[in-house]
Amino acid sequence: MGYIESQLLPGERIVARAARNKVVLIGPTLLVALFAAGALGAFLAKTPTAVVLGLLLLAAMIGGIAWVAYKSADFAVTTSRLILKQGWISRRIPNCRAGTDQYDLCTWAVRAVSNCSTGTESRGAAMPVLR
Repeated sequence: MGYIESQLLPGERIVARAARNKVVLIGPTLLVALFAAGALGAFLAKTPTAVVLGLLLLAAMIGGIAWVAYKSADFAVTTSRLILKQGWISRRIPNCRAGTDQYDLCTWAVRAVSNCSTGTESRGAAMPVLR
């Protein structure tokens, strides 16, 4: 059982589920490529090994942090609310009911999830009204 399933209320069921789009990895991938190219250039210019290893370590850290952030986000629309799980070590789950502080974030996420295919419905299918 996943984290979202463990947070369901009695009688609540998941209607749609989605994850972050891979497009969020474009920026970090470009930074990793930039630092890796810098490390290669430094190596070919016979720069001290510490500089080359530092650039490679920085590239690995940027890529690793971006990958963990990408894999640790999960979104689910249930019959009564929207559950957004963000974070790996400390999870952040906003309260997504109408009239709460984070309602704008939740309405954005509902639009994002409604554009994802759930595997049983066609792409862009209408989402149920959350009450």
